[in-house]
Amino acid sequence: MTFNAQIFWVFIASPSDLTEERERNAATEVINDWNAKHAFAEGVVLLPVRWETHARPQGGSRPQRAINAQLVSKCDILLGMFWTRVGTSVAESGTIEEFDRFVAASKPALL
Repeated sequence: MTFNAQIFWVFIASPSDLTEERERNAATEVINDWNAKHAFAEGVVLLPVRWETHARPQGGSRPQRAINAQLVSKCDILLGMFWTRVGTSVAESGTIEEFDRFVAASKPALL
């Protein structure tokens, strides 16, 4: 059955100490579960976006810059997850850099 819905891209951001197999997949599953239970009634679909599945390689640039241009700038909501470290990059970490971009754009950022 089809229905009209507003789609929000949810960027899942985390440093590398959160393993893809566990925590990052769990975040995607929770978003998909919310969609299954609420999307039709709310008219909202949350689309989980991850650099592993949505970014493409780009030469001549640092990887975080490519992720920022391809994904971070286009997503509507950031879901940031941390475990034992923040990470390393031009900012304190790529994840912090992503968070800062969302805040600067007045977009929702959840940690």
